[in-house]
Amino acid sequence: MTRLHIDTLPHAHATPGKASPELVLLHGWGMHGQVWGEFATRLSELATVHVIDLPGHGHSGHTDPFDLASMAEAVQHALPQPAIWMGWSLGGMVAQYVALHHPDSVLGLGLIASSPCFTTREDWPNAMKPQVLSQFTDELASDAEATLHRFLALQAMGSPSARTQVVQLKQALSSRPLAHQDTLTGGLHILRDADLRHRLHQITCPVELIYGERDALVPAATARWLAETLPHARLHLLAQSAHAPFLTHPEVCLDAARQLILQSDSQ
Repeated sequence: MTRLHIDTLPHAHATPGKASPELVLLHGWGMHGQVWGEFATRLSELATVHVIDLPGHGHSGHTDPFDLASMAEAVQHALPQPAIWMGWSLGGMVAQYVALHHPDSVLGLGLIASSPCFTTREDWPNAMKPQVLSQFTDELASDAEATLHRFLALQAMGSPSARTQVVQLKQALSSRPLAHQDTLTGGLHILRDADLRHRLHQITCPVELIYGERDALVPAATARWLAETLPHARLHLLAQSAHAPFLTHPEVCLDAARQLILQSDSQ
């Protein structure tokens, strides 16, 4: 069993005798739970928050084989159920997988700049070119940290506050050990190969979609497609945001979490 590092932030306003909402936060490729920073603390005003280091990232052990299914199953088994799941980028794909394969575990889904298919296909033009990920894969072998920093810059590209975001992301990244080399390569392979589009309509829980119009990795067209495909989705498409809306627009992300909690209470 993969050893996962989980930071649990107690619900700051829990009502005695009443079960607290449970909320799971999943980070993106190459990062770890510290990337959520102040946003996770603010979420704890709404729920008990479980901040995960995905397998092979931060303080969590590597899983072998390293693929989307193994990663999602490791996280699902380690967490309280049911819960609201919020995932950023690759973390959002993990959350989608869990919602599809363990629907009773997911009361609501928050997808932040994530995709069911990160690279282009013949019928999916609005995504990253596979060559972009191949280049990152080639560069990992020579200098993993520099490659991660380049990826962070790509995530912030297009945002009016890009320089500030890169500084924030780099500071968060340096606060825990770099991801395992096999994890980084495996994560890029997941981003290149995984495709959940054809089953996504089966996700029937409430979904909040938080995306940036200026995102260089997950285009706005993907966000619109998700809003049309998911049966119970609400889209927040932010004109001044790139790939990290929880940094640039934390209030929108907090409102999305609040809505998911309210909807889960009414179920």
